[in-house]
Amino acid sequence: MNEFAAVALTAIFSSNIISSAGVGTATLQSEKRSFWFMVVSSLCVIVSTILSGLLVSVLNTYVFAKFDLEYLRLFVAVLLAVIMAFLSRTILKFASQEMFYLYEKSYSFPIQTAINVGTILVINYATTFLKIMFELAMFCVGFLLVQILFYALYERLDSVNSLKPARNIPLMFFTLSIVGIILYVVGLIL
Repeated sequence: MNEFAAVALTAIFSSNIISSAGVGTATLQSEKRSFWFMVVSSLCVIVSTILSGLLVSVLNTYVFAKFDLEYLRLFVAVLLAVIMAFLSRTILKFASQEMFYLYEKSYSFPIQTAINVGTILVINYATTFLKIMFELAMFCVGFLLVQILFYALYERLDSVNSLKPARNIPLMFFTLSIVGIILYVVGLIL
């Protein structure tokens, strides 16, 4: 039980900035003005991350580990991440075209691809399938917690009260640095 608790805490606190593998992914959504869009968009990211992670796990067990194809695993992970990001953006567009064109930013596709690839790279595929599923689920829980937290804070952060020289910098960089500092400290404690 302690092992699952350690995996859960590590995955939740490192899922939002996957810097342990050198990826450095910003997983904060760019637009937080619609709760429905944030929920649907986050669920699309979560489902695509879990599906691509499980598929890479199955391929790793039966193909990559048997034939020592480590570089092919990286290629397949990136290819799956791109395909899943494209499919999730299509589902998001199908859910509501009006909200998709109103809230969707052009850089959310590469951010979602980087989230998927970063999560796939951080997962340890030498463990059992159950532990891999649990770790993927905890990464997604951490992602969803940060999405919900910053949904509530977005209106206050993105206002005319912010510093005038900093208004041209995307809000995501401020929130990313705050989350990065918090997760770095939590990582030192754990």
